[in-house]
Amino acid sequence: MRTRGPLLTTTLAVLLVVGAAVPSAGAVERPAAVPAAASSATGTSTTHDVTVVMLAPEGTAPDYTRDEALHSLAVVDAFYANETDGAVRLRVVAATDWLTMPTSVDCTDFDPLVEYGRKRAGFVGGADRHLLVMTPEGSDCEYALGQQASTLDAGGVATVATTDPTTIAHELGHTMSLQHTSSVRCASRWDLGSATGLPSSCTRDEYGNVSDIMGGGSTFYPFTAVSLAHLGALRHPVVLTCGAPRRITVSTMSAPSSAQRVVTWRNPAHPGVAYYLQFRDVVDNLLYAQLYPSPRAAQDDAPTGIEVTRTDPREREGGSVLTRPGDSSNGSRRIRAGERVPLDDGMSVQAVSFDGAAHTATVDVAVPCARPATGAPDEAPRAAPGPAPAPAVVQDRIRA
Repeated sequence: MRTRGPLLTTTLAVLLVVGAAVPSAGAVERPAAVPAAASSATGTSTTHDVTVVMLAPEGTAPDYTRDEALHSLAVVDAFYANETDGAVRLRVVAATDWLTMPTSVDCTDFDPLVEYGRKRAGFVGGADRHLLVMTPEGSDCEYALGQQASTLDAGGVATVATTDPTTIAHELGHTMSLQHTSSVRCASRWDLGSATGLPSSCTRDEYGNVSDIMGGGSTFYPFTAVSLAHLGALRHPVVLTCGAPRRITVSTMSAPSSAQRVVTWRNPAHPGVAYYLQFRDVVDNLLYAQLYPSPRAAQDDAPTGIEVTRTDPREREGGSVLTRPGDSSNGSRRIRAGERVPLDDGMSVQAVSFDGAAHTATVDVAVPCARPATGAPDEAPRAAPGPAPAPAVVQDRIRA
């Protein structure tokens, strides 16, 4: 099995800077087997500074320690570093221990909670600056909320009532512009129609792609291609134009980023819709198992197969993975070996074969040429860019 970097053999150096006002603490250690990412493949790297403030509502007892919180952030940094070849790093620049929060602060409301956290931490927002407000799991505070940033470097604020690394990675993902990875399930077809929006025979689950931490899963897997593209870390994709069907071999997503892992194209009839094809071998399920042995891995793990994710200009989500009609299993998002999937406007994907030893898949992709449908909603002329919208607060995971 080829993996990114010297996986499972090297421990990442810890990025932990202790500010003058922060109580001293021992070094944060990562698990012994952590993926290594020494530098970005593009030669550029952005370090996102994270300020952590731990707030316990008056009358509640903290149920995790500062060291446990910092350890979880070290795990999150290791995940982002490995997925982006070091282009995205997280650095804790300040971290309080538990502070008592008066009952006058409504911690079930995002705004007063983070405003109180700002004051106690002395946090000043800005590019690549993130505030993470942490509250006890046993409290009534919001479980997980994050500000939806419009760009990777915008910075933002988030709150979590847990040390679960996948939840922290999800919320900080929002403050780095990542959006929810959804799924679409239709009654009788895989694709949903490009020009008319979501048909009545289809449903969208905003958290439906559990193979991406920006979906509803609680296990670390390689990012989807759409999330990698948002992070500026989608390397060496095969970009198709319309024409005769192509036969292409792709490596699984846990292969090095130098490998050919993703095929992408736009619908010639509706250029506002982009498709991303990627292969997910079962070995992907194990890539981060030692970094974070998720208690939900058995529910989240999916079988080997091809995933096709598409964008929808009418939806905010970070791409919707297509699912097999009539299949409610965890493998419904994966095209099986030998299976052919018709897509909109005469396009199709066929999983020709999978090589279990090489962890590669051979696929046939058909993207016939077609004239763009004039006047279709996703081809409307774009207005000149205006001011960036104010960050939205994204209601996220509920307490299990």
